[in-house]
Amino acid sequence: MKLLKFFIFLILYFWLINSECLARDKLWVYSSGAKLRANKSISSSVVVSLPIGTTLNILSAEDKWYLVFTDAGEQGWIYRGMVSEVPPETDNAELNDGKFVIELAESSIQFEESYTARSVRSSPSTIESKEHGNKNLSEIANEYAKKADISNEFQNALAGVLELTANGDEIEFFLKNGRIGEYCK
Repeated sequence: MKLLKFFIFLILYFWLINSECLARDKLWVYSSGAKLRANKSISSSVVVSLPIGTTLNILSAEDKWYLVFTDAGEQGWIYRGMVSEVPPETDNAELNDGKFVIELAESSIQFEESYTARSVRSSPSTIESKEHGNKNLSEIANEYAKKADISNEFQNALAGVLELTANGDEIEFFLKNGRIGEYCK
């Protein structure tokens, strides 16, 4: 009986070790626009586009690329900047138009605090409420401009830059020509 318990213990022990090792060999897609490629090159053909949160199983890692396969069986290379070793939280998260959205329902963070560009650019709810300073800059940026005696010309130039937008193709062009991220080779 002791021998049987010992073998069961060994089997459970090795199963737990293997489970933990397998858990370390996983990645999750972190960036929108992530693509699984046939080879570890940006010019390689796309096997499949992957939504944020997709689980990837690592086969190997070379340079800045991982050779992975999905739970659906697709295999290919993905650039390391597109993945995370930590799975996305799924309790308050959902996929929305290709963007991973985390709801702030249980958070005490207010909209003004959560707006990522609030330190320079105004949130949509405050743009029209400005009585002084540049209406396209946040209250904090306007206060700084006033204290630092920054001219309206510079404030307007900054506001003009902040109003610029870029689509995915323009961003990809910028990354490719700048040899940034997965385009570095």
